[in-house]
Amino acid sequence: MTLVCYPAISDWSVERKASLDELAGCCVGKNRERFERELQQLRPYAFKRLLVVGAQSDDDVLNYRYFSEIAPRAVLGSLYAWQAAFDLPFILVPTPEQAALTVERLAFYWCRRKVKELNELSKGCGRLEFVSA
Repeated sequence: MTLVCYPAISDWSVERKASLDELAGCCVGKNRERFERELQQLRPYAFKRLLVVGAQSDDDVLNYRYFSEIAPRAVLGSLYAWQAAFDLPFILVPTPEQAALTVERLAFYWCRRKVKELNELSKGCGRLEFVSA
């Protein structure tokens, strides 16, 4: 599931995988090809992340009991390979609630940075000023 939020931050995107099993399904065969096409579409975004729910660390990914017979090292290796190939940092979070909070924080700080950039650009233009929360 790709979250591309609000026209004001159209250069911002978070691809979310709701579980390690969902992530594992993207690691093999035609699913991998399809998922990598999706990741390719994220290349133009200035800010992009892969958010994976259900783990807090590499060890969690390696020790998880996957429904499929995929090797846990293949899942972890895929995360790092995608990070390198698509310039797509990944974030591991333990719960859906933590995922929502993470997305909220990422969006807030991204927007705050953009407001500061716009205010700097508008200096000297007279009446324009963008207000951040």
